[in-house]
Amino acid sequence: MNNKTFNAQESIRLIEQTLRRSGQRLEKKCIIPMLVWGYTTVAVSLLIYFLQPAMSYHAHWLWLLIPLLGYPLSYVLDKSSIEPNTRAFPERFVETLWAVAGGSVGIACGTLWLRAGGSVSGEIYFMLVVMIMSIAMLVTGISLNIKAYKWGSFAGYIYLLRLIVERAEFSSNEILYFGATFFVMMCCTGHYLQYKHREAKSTNKAIYE
Repeated sequence: MNNKTFNAQESIRLIEQTLRRSGQRLEKKCIIPMLVWGYTTVAVSLLIYFLQPAMSYHAHWLWLLIPLLGYPLSYVLDKSSIEPNTRAFPERFVETLWAVAGGSVGIACGTLWLRAGGSVSGEIYFMLVVMIMSIAMLVTGISLNIKAYKWGSFAGYIYLLRLIVERAEFSSNEILYFGATFFVMMCCTGHYLQYKHREAKSTNKAIYE
């Protein structure tokens, strides 16, 4: 066992290094879900848009591909998910917040479908999903002081505002608007954080320092 006694400066330096490593792990944990769920949603949106003319309303069952693909991909790509004892509180907070947000989307959409079925316009489902994801992004950004999350959430709020102002009938083009919103809100934010993470890692700093 190493019984070396640290002086004040060495102790501070050790604490700073620990915080930086924790911050960099947290940033990686924020990046992976954004890209996985963002691109999965975009890909499924495009798939449904192009298959809908041939499959009619049956094409909307393909929305189930989002969780069926998103959860396994997130688990495989996020290696830290198999090391629960090494995670700091902010990492557990992020995981819990997004798990609750994802579960809320499933419960809200599932309850609405069981209660009203096909009588509810598709844009209502889109509004629910975008609203919950935008709130989760904004809470993450404010709690961890990550500006990219705060700005990314505004793409969702702009989409919601457009639906309120236009009050148009649901059309297949709404699927493209929904996918485009997720691309800006999650994919662009994820790639920006990825770039900043690599840049900060070379200087041994965290994104939000």
